[in-house]
Amino acid sequence: MIKLVIFDFDGVIAQTETLNMRVFMKQLDEAGVSYTHDDISNFMGVSHLDFRNVMDATFGNQEAYRNWDKIHGPWFKYYPEDPHELLTENIEELLIYLKNKNIPCSIATNAVPVIGRDILEKTNLMHYFDKFYSGTETGHIKPDPFVFEEAIRDHNVLPEEAIVIEDSPLGIRAGKAAGAFTIALRDVDGFARQQEADVIITSILEVEKYV
Repeated sequence: MIKLVIFDFDGVIAQTETLNMRVFMKQLDEAGVSYTHDDISNFMGVSHLDFRNVMDATFGNQEAYRNWDKIHGPWFKYYPEDPHELLTENIEELLIYLKNKNIPCSIATNAVPVIGRDILEKTNLMHYFDKFYSGTETGHIKPDPFVFEEAIRDHNVLPEEAIVIEDSPLGIRAGKAAGAFTIALRDVDGFARQQEADVIITSILEVEKYV
């Protein structure tokens, strides 16, 4: 019996991951840095604390990258004025369904917490969640399962009584390591490697089949 659902934020609650990757590729194009599909996959779910290190490791052999000043404004400046436009289709319908079944929900993310909380407040979704767990605040970044394990402990449930909903390979790995049934929501651009998930879904409402 499922007693807890834990959501990632970027790419699950809101399609910020997709927008972030599109902006990132535009910046690489403008700098003349070449990249492959697999290169972009490496950045899915990566914390902003680790992003520069992954960039150096991925593109450091390219002269265009070494000559790029890499000084850009934050990606959220590209977000639409109305944050409702960022929300995953039917996400509130799923949250209402879970609330009606008395299944508590939390968020556990590598995302910058202030941005996630701001979007949740402005879209009036925050009240659906018991707690917002941030890897950047705890110092435990996925694939470290700490944020999922903490949510499971706080709700006094067994790992097998929890569902984790993710999109990135780092988050999927963390959810599996925490012992939760891990669902991957397929990312719309197909960059995320999601084969390690227990199941891959194309619509967030498919979660209802597993609770």
